Amino acid sequence: MNQPDDLLQAVARAIAGEDGCCCLWNSDGRCCQTKVARAAFQIIAWRTGLTLEWLEGAEKIYEAKKLQKAPAK
Repeated sequence: MNQPDDLLQAVARAIAGEDGCCCLWNSDGRCCQTKVARAAFQIIAWRTGLTLEWLEGAEKIYEAKKLQKAPAK
């Protein structure tokens, strides 16, 4: 199954290390390290109050602003 890349998936891949996910995928098509990444975001939320959803929203705003600043082709 093909899941779009999102912040959780990007962190899962980073946790998996240099080899990516070592070709291990969950049944939903996500990296095998997704549970670990979700736990990392839970710790961030406990310590800072910034949830995964909030961080994903901030990432989308950042990407949208980058697109607005990009020179027209």
